[in-house]
Amino acid sequence: MPDSLLPTGGEIDGPSRAAVTAAYGAGALVVLGLALALLAIPIQVSDSFGNMLKLSTPWPQFVVQEFTQPSYLRPFLWMQLKAVHDVSGGHYYAWFRGVHVLQVIVLAGLYLHLIRPRTWRGAAAVPLGLAVLVGHHAFTGTVNEAFPINTFLTIVICCLAAAALALGKERRANSVLAVLLFAYAALSVESGLLVFVVF
Repeated sequence: MPDSLLPTGGEIDGPSRAAVTAAYGAGALVVLGLALALLAIPIQVSDSFGNMLKLSTPWPQFVVQEFTQPSYLRPFLWMQLKAVHDVSGGHYYAWFRGVHVLQVIVLAGLYLHLIRPRTWRGAAAVPLGLAVLVGHHAFTGTVNEAFPINTFLTIVICCLAAAALALGKERRANSVLAVLLFAYAALSVESGLLVFVVF
């Protein structure tokens, strides 16, 4: 690339709308790649069949059952599953995988919101940060399993949302949102307690 087309001096360190666009464009490319991969993976029957059968229970009975069961207390996970199940109209693959893709979009958006690339120097670091985020061996479990909605990815999103609230401007509403977020995460799956650690 000719030197005249490269940002130099103060342009590298100064705020640039083009740099922000480039950073979010890199995020969009990662999301697109993950989305295409996710849409090629079928819903795992072994992990999801029993769950899907349980989702046909009527709402009032379902909610009481999930808040009073003696084993795993994961009512918000099950309510999320049931809500998608009910609106899917029988198109389970499209809706559950669609939610999984939406989770990846939210994850990338929260990551970019947290690092706030505003300069070309910041934008240049975005691809490396995204590679670390989605290339880490622990990230595999957030895209390989669905149950039929991936609870691991849900908690990663909750942790990034917690960081965004904690690092944001101090507002009373943020405190309320923090309590609600922690309650949602903790009552979705046990690893949701990590949200408290983030706060």
